[in-house]
Amino acid sequence: MSIFQRIDILVFRWINTDWSNPILDKVFSLFSDLPVLLVPAVILIVWLLVKGGKGGRVFVLKIILAVIVANEITELLLRPWIGRVRPCVALQGVHTPDGLLTSFSFPAGAAALIASVMFLLSIRYPRYKWLFMFLVIMVGLSRIYLGVHYPTDVLGGYAVGILAALIILLIFKFVEKMIKGHGRPTASH
Repeated sequence: MSIFQRIDILVFRWINTDWSNPILDKVFSLFSDLPVLLVPAVILIVWLLVKGGKGGRVFVLKIILAVIVANEITELLLRPWIGRVRPCVALQGVHTPDGLLTSFSFPAGAAALIASVMFLLSIRYPRYKWLFMFLVIMVGLSRIYLGVHYPTDVLGGYAVGILAALIILLIFKFVEKMIKGHGRPTASH
């Protein structure tokens, strides 16, 4: 076992085992509960679609595409290729208040999805970037605390999420440049 794997397991045990208590079980379960996380997301999307004008609708499209890209990179490409077993399956004595998951763990999908959305939101609404960062951290910690991901799974998920958001931003910038460039008179020689 490499030094990095040892550190990963030590940090995992510290968060998963040393922090464990009934209050944090509920708090971190809440930050990993998809329906709970979807409610504010749906409210934001509806608000942007109704009140955000064309820019709001384009932003919603960016969020949806970034989530799709992050999910596809995580679930279809990296997880099957890397095949890392979750800590709740690989290690003894893991605290799992929400039960076991047996699918592969690297990178963390929830971390990738939340990072992609919060990265885009922090660019659009920089005033609230600390709130967005807090949510990213809490979702990531929840995955470790609940015993379903190692810290490096979460960090890998964050990287995938940010990469997915950047890919979408670059595609939109390229398309916008192509649209603006189309129809301009070209210089003749």
